Amino acid sequence: MRPAAETRFGRVFDIEEYDDATTVHVGDLELSFAETQHSELCFAARVTDGRASLVYSGDAGLTGGLVEHCKDADLVLLEATYTRDLPAHEAPRHLSARDAGELAQRAGADRLVLCHLGSDDADNVERLRIAAARFGGVTDIATENATFVL
Repeated sequence: MRPAAETRFGRVFDIEEYDDATTVHVGDLELSFAETQHSELCFAARVTDGRASLVYSGDAGLTGGLVEHCKDADLVLLEATYTRDLPAHEAPRHLSARDAGELAQRAGADRLVLCHLGSDDADNVERLRIAAARFGGVTDIATENATFVL
């Protein structure tokens, strides 16, 4: 964490670092993490209550480790930074809509929600179409105040 952020957040929160071997318990919830492929240190988080699970990818490239972390999740919240194929310089560190759909399908997830989208509604509808076609399951776009029951 950058020093300024650590100082600012440290006044309000107890800050603890984690890695992909860390498991955190918050009430009845268990959080586990998987390091993702990105230009900065970044982790995907899996949250479960033992009955249902949600995985949030954060910024991530498509890797076997991320697929494994998402395995059998009830809901995967995956970035879809690009509508079409990624530019070569972005491929290792972000997902396209097709990548998100493929990841959800390979992981056996029940539901896919796309995030990290642009502001162009037409592009986002296209992202939804592409991801849903590749995934083959229920696919949504993350919107403000959206609620998903697991």
